[in-house]
Amino acid sequence: MTDLPLDQAVRAAEEAASSGFLVFQKFTCTSCGSRQSIPEPFKFYTRASCEECLNVSEISECGFILIAGPKAPEN
Repeated sequence: MTDLPLDQAVRAAEEAASSGFLVFQKFTCTSCGSRQSIPEPFKFYTRASCEECLNVSEISECGFILIAGPKAPEN
């Protein structure tokens, strides 16, 4: 999946979540280019730290991972 503008990715993820999918945000580090995942389901951020280089990236485009199965309880 190609990254989408953040607002479009959130809308698409909300649709998938309403169909029962677990949704995790993915983004590309603006410093090292590493692909990163947010560990909390159903959370979309505008800034996040890279686990590889520790840079904090501004997220304007992202993707997401869909996991089929029972929807986990939201915190």
